Amino acid sequence: MGERVTTFLPDPQIRTERLTIRPFASGDADRIRAVIEARHRFLPPGVPGHPSGISRWLSHGVHELRRSGQGVHLAVEADGLVVGAVSLFKTLWGAGTTEIGYGVHPLYRGRGFAPEAVGGVVRWVFETTGLHRIELRADVDNIASLRVAEKAGFVREGVLRAAEMADDGPHDVVVFGMLRADAAATARTRRVPAPGEATARTARTARTGRAAGPEPERVDRSTGPEPERTDRSTGPEPERTDRSAGPEPERTDRSAGPEPGPEPERVDRNARDRERTVLDLFRERGQRAGACDPGLPTDHPPA
Repeated sequence: MGERVTTFLPDPQIRTERLTIRPFASGDADRIRAVIEARHRFLPPGVPGHPSGISRWLSHGVHELRRSGQGVHLAVEADGLVVGAVSLFKTLWGAGTTEIGYGVHPLYRGRGFAPEAVGGVVRWVFETTGLHRIELRADVDNIASLRVAEKAGFVREGVLRAAEMADDGPHDVVVFGMLRADAAATARTRRVPAPGEATARTARTARTGRAAGPEPERVDRSTGPEPERTDRSTGPEPERTDRSAGPEPERTDRSAGPEPGPEPERVDRNARDRERTVLDLFRERGQRAGACDPGLPTDHPPA
């Protein structure tokens, strides 16, 4: 950790995983000209509206804030191009506080550059100065800016009603704060890679398309069949009988064949009883007839 002072260092070089954060320099003239001509709005306040003022602004105007002791404007560089800016302002050395603001080129938004740059500047402030609080304010309707604050580790503290005037009237402002203790806690959970490590990681990302190396002990099941798994959709299931392909073995379909013949040993007991009744009737009549005519037999009906 560097010696804590009560002023911002004149020529900081803050490096993060993908970015270099540094003071604006005369070599940025062409890039600033292109930004102004395209009417992109992300540069610090005071940037000239016409290319003719760029040279003086880069040599004097953009550095006046640091000379006054109230803050500093820094360029955010990625791959040799200025893609954003971070500013510290409203610095109160006696109270140990400052405020931070940021902007990103429209063509480079959505890549995480803003929270990465803010996090780098926060770390630099607490390492090189005696400040203990950094404040961040964002319009309550600026969802993207609110997310940047949260991703950078700032703590949402409250809302100031109608605290900022815009073209359509006053707007509410969300106040975030970052204390030295908050930054230390964030650093423990978010390790910042060393510049050499960041360079190697960036090169690996460009070569392989992976933001990080392949995850160990992970099986990519989309590239081939899973081991020890039977794909039942590609063939018949083993040891399974397809009962729909033919008749089931050892099963008698009683509905498909003729009914068995009559039972040979079954006796119609009702018919036998009726036969006996008729014989008894004839026998009785024969006995009566025999009583009148002794020549007739008693066990047969009359002729």
